[in-house]
Amino acid sequence: MSIEDDALTARLAMEPLGPIRQLGFVVRDLNQAIRAWTDIGVGPFYVAESPEISDQLYFGKPTASRVRGAWSYAGKMQIELLELMNDGPSLLRDFALKQGQGLQHMAYWVETFDDVLAQLQKQGYVVGQTGSPLGEHSRFAYVFQPSRPDSIVEISEYLGTKRALYEAIEMHSQNWDGRDPIRTWSPLS
Repeated sequence: MSIEDDALTARLAMEPLGPIRQLGFVVRDLNQAIRAWTDIGVGPFYVAESPEISDQLYFGKPTASRVRGAWSYAGKMQIELLELMNDGPSLLRDFALKQGQGLQHMAYWVETFDDVLAQLQKQGYVVGQTGSPLGEHSRFAYVFQPSRPDSIVEISEYLGTKRALYEAIEMHSQNWDGRDPIRTWSPLS
């Protein structure tokens, strides 16, 4: 299969999922990365750490990978900044070891997570990492084509608490006045 055929297959697989909703960046220093974004008017960022114990799987095996993350919006696009907290196996760690920092994935938000993931697997996508950081209705899967292992796509379940959280963060980012750029409290409070 040619590179052009490969790219067409990838585009056709993602087309039914709608628009890309999130850009996910691996960063070395979360506070510095937040400052870079807030300096250009994107914010506020809501910061949280992943739990010490999680249901994450890395290529089907449990992993204790942890991150400190921050979320905001640039218009309708969610910006996710992720700083590794340990050396637990993950696609984020793989990216950091190879690239240092930068855009690691693009995410599609879906309501029919199981169906979408099964369809992508039928189309040859490999599941590299999964988890559900907020419990029920918050599953994610990082997937890629074997011929394009550096083109990571996140499929993110967009229901329940995750949906409410993302909508609240988006609302707070609209007409943000520049105050309180780093927030550690939930926008749902």
